[in-house]
Amino acid sequence: MLLLGSALTHKTLLQLMQGVNGCNLILSMAFGVVFGLYTCFLPAKLPAYYDENKIYVYSNRFARMHLPIALNNRNWTAIRRSILHSSLVLMTVLPVLWFAAEAVIPQKYLVAKQIVGTAVVLLVLLVPMIVAGTRADRQQNKQ
Repeated sequence: MLLLGSALTHKTLLQLMQGVNGCNLILSMAFGVVFGLYTCFLPAKLPAYYDENKIYVYSNRFARMHLPIALNNRNWTAIRRSILHSSLVLMTVLPVLWFAAEAVIPQKYLVAKQIVGTAVVLLVLLVPMIVAGTRADRQQNKQ
C-alpha cells in the first residue's frame, strides 16, 4: 500500500488538492487508512457480556460502531477481518473509480459524483462487515 501511495507524484497530489473532488478523494483514502489502522487496535476478543446479550454497538475511546447485527465473539473475528480488507479495497479501488469518473462524467455533475462517491465509501466499508458477521453467525449455528 505504501508503494502504491508513494507512486503519486508531488505534482499529481497538488493537482488533486486544488479541486473539490481531489480533496474528497484524498479524504476518502485517508479515511480508509485511519479505519484500517483502527482495526489493528481492536481487541481480539469481546467481553463476555457481548455473548450473553444482543449488543449492536461497539465503543471504545476513539470510535463507535453501530451495526444491524448483534456483535459477539462468534462473529467478531470475521468483522475485524472484513474491516481491514474493506479499508484496503477502499484505498486501492477508489482512486481508479475516481479517475474514471473524472474522465467520463462532466464537471457540472459535481454534486452527483460526491453523493455517489460517499455512497460507495459507505457501502465498501459497511456491507462487508454485515455480510461477514452474518455468515460467521450462521456457520457457528450450524455446528
